[in-house]
Amino acid sequence: GNLPTGDMFQPIEAPERIGVYDIIRPLGEGGFGIVYLARQSEPVRRQVALKLIKPGMDTASVIARFEAERQALAILDHVGVAKVFDAGTTERGLPYFVMEFVKGVPITTHCDRHKVDVEGRVRLMMQVCDAVLHAHQKGIVHRDLKPNNILVEYDGAQATVKVIDFGIAKSLNQPLTEKTIFTREGQMIGTPEYMSPEQAEMSSQDIDTRSDIYSIGVILYQILTGSLPFDAESLRSAGFAEIVRIIREDDPPRPSTKFVTSIDPESDRTSVHAAARASDPRSLSRSLRGDLDWIVMKCLEKDRARRYDSTSALLADLQRYLEDQPVEAGPPSVTYRARKFARRHRGPIAASLLVLLVLIAGIVVSAGFAVSEARQRRIAVQERDAKSELLAVQTDHAVDLSGLIGTLIQRVDALDEATELAAMRIGHLDRLLQTAQVDDVELRTQLAEAYLELGKSRWTNRNPSGDDWSGAKQAIDQSESILDALDQQGIRSDRTHRPRAWIAFIRGDHHRLATSGRNYE
Repeated sequence: GNLPTGDMFQPIEAPERIGVYDIIRPLGEGGFGIVYLARQSEPVRRQVALKLIKPGMDTASVIARFEAERQALAILDHVGVAKVFDAGTTERGLPYFVMEFVKGVPITTHCDRHKVDVEGRVRLMMQVCDAVLHAHQKGIVHRDLKPNNILVEYDGAQATVKVIDFGIAKSLNQPLTEKTIFTREGQMIGTPEYMSPEQAEMSSQDIDTRSDIYSIGVILYQILTGSLPFDAESLRSAGFAEIVRIIREDDPPRPSTKFVTSIDPESDRTSVHAAARASDPRSLSRSLRGDLDWIVMKCLEKDRARRYDSTSALLADLQRYLEDQPVEAGPPSVTYRARKFARRHRGPIAASLLVLLVLIAGIVVSAGFAVSEARQRRIAVQERDAKSELLAVQTDHAVDLSGLIGTLIQRVDALDEATELAAMRIGHLDRLLQTAQVDDVELRTQLAEAYLELGKSRWTNRNPSGDDWSGAKQAIDQSESILDALDQQGIRSDRTHRPRAWIAFIRGDHHRLATSGRNYE
């Protein structure tokens, strides 16, 4: 094809008329095309959007992509997708096509301008899902879903979503044009902030409908929280390889945490974002926690096999949320959370695994030697001694976990990890107490400390709204109950006095906040 000429660097003068269309003004401009608002005079009178290839950009690959977009839109027939009315070429031979003019604004602008609440935003995203589902059913993957390509317009009092710009759409069933479009490996196609990991990877891996589901998840995250999963400025300032790494490897925070982790009030925009959603930061965090967190994070799974397998499945889950039905997304499984936890805390987990391997090895050896009654008695003695040694090792390990929890509680961005680790330590100590042959005061003291750590991670001065007060209260009540039982046995020491002091402090802190007029319950 022809190479781009110097014309592409000159200011583009809008033509007065193309075919039967009078050009009114430019609407927008992309890399290779420009869209004009035009007036059709025959056979009907109406305003339309006319998309034209820029002069000097009419290379074979650009024309092929332009034709693919026209074909994609021609295939689709849905109220949520802009319709194609006509196509042709100008006197200079530049291809153009004419489509429905959408008098709308980006979905994020609409939602914030009209202070749409969370439920209203979810309903708008369901319209997006319905339109994208239609495209997917026709074998079309959009590949560039973002707020600027999802417009909201009014038809009377009804807000209607329109998905536009299928310029880099991909057909799953058949070529959209007879011309071949070559996507060079190493060429990023799409918008980084909304791009799925497999799309960012730019490998030979096929892109399917689940790539659009990831992009919908990013948009849903943005309209619910007012921010992107990954900071746009940081992402775009990073090098190409770092952009790809962040998208493919880094896990974004859950949407509900965007309203509870800010420390600097001067730079805190959570109140502004909450007000735009007809709410306040604490109430908004509470409304996002649970179902919406799970739905969004399922869309944003790095492994596409763990995302919703279809847009209809996502649409159904959003409907379940609105109807207060259990969503299919649900919390991550215990196995999955354990795997993620293990990656974050390799050191402590390695120690736990070592203990587990020792235990398994002991069982295998015991089974091998259980041949005769005499040997069984000898093994019983050996196992008793081994259990005593193992109990000591596991008790020491629980102390190590306590140190790690204390460190994590000091970090605002690690409170979730501290809570998980404290719960893990409680379960670990409960199991040790069940296997202990005598009343072990040390294990019971550690268990009281572990429940206190769980309470502290749920109620900390740095982040008092990180969890409900009821959760923190339940944990410290459990700690105090164990301490009372030890006290009744006459067991008192610095190990029991310090937790009581902390419990009193947390309760006093809650009372102070409650009586100051803030609703911490």
